[in-house]
Amino acid sequence: MTKYRHEIITDEPDAALVGMLGAEFGALAPTARKMGVFGEPVPVGEDAGPFEALLAMTGRDPGWSRP
Repeated sequence: MTKYRHEIITDEPDAALVGMLGAEFGALAPTARKMGVFGEPVPVGEDAGPFEALLAMTGRDPGWSRP
């Protein structure tokens, strides 16, 4: 039986990859919102990193953590 470990990753993903995904997700966002896949964008501070901004664009709160 496989046991899964939950780890918190603190490193930022590759900036080039995040930039590419941002462009693609931005193009898909209107359709994804209509389908209920993306939520409305979540506001982030000016100090947000590229990955946090990408998550926020998809309606995910980059500041969320388990209660």
